[in-house]
Amino acid sequence: MSVESPHRILVLTDLTEPSPALLSMLRARADESPIAVRVLVPNPTRAEVRLLHPERHLAAEAAELALMFVQDVYEQATGSRVRTAVSLRHDPFEAVEEDLFGHEADEIVVATSGGAQPARRFHHQLAQRLVRTHLPVTVVGSSPALA
Repeated sequence: MSVESPHRILVLTDLTEPSPALLSMLRARADESPIAVRVLVPNPTRAEVRLLHPERHLAAEAAELALMFVQDVYEQATGSRVRTAVSLRHDPFEAVEEDLFGHEADEIVVATSGGAQPARRFHHQLAQRLVRTHLPVTVVGSSPALA
């Protein structure tokens, strides 16, 4: 009897708390076949804050703490352990690129709140840039810029 390898999903999101649409999509995927999910949040600081600046590290720590409080929500939706991470990179594409150096994925799911601030970071060119990873990209949420 062989065990099916889980489908590895990298969720790129500007939200520390998952949206109902994202949770619904993850539940549906988990019902179809085993999945392994990694949630990645780009650094929430302003773009002009340098990579090694303490503000960037403090923002990452705060976002990591917020993710810890909702990790069980993700895990209930997927029925399995979910890994979370906050990148030091502000740019979403750079955060994904760096994450893929250390973790394999079969698909990228982009989930945004659709607000004005995330729309600037998760702009229409993000989906085009993510194509360079040679992974399928699924957009969940309400950012009209990504649609």
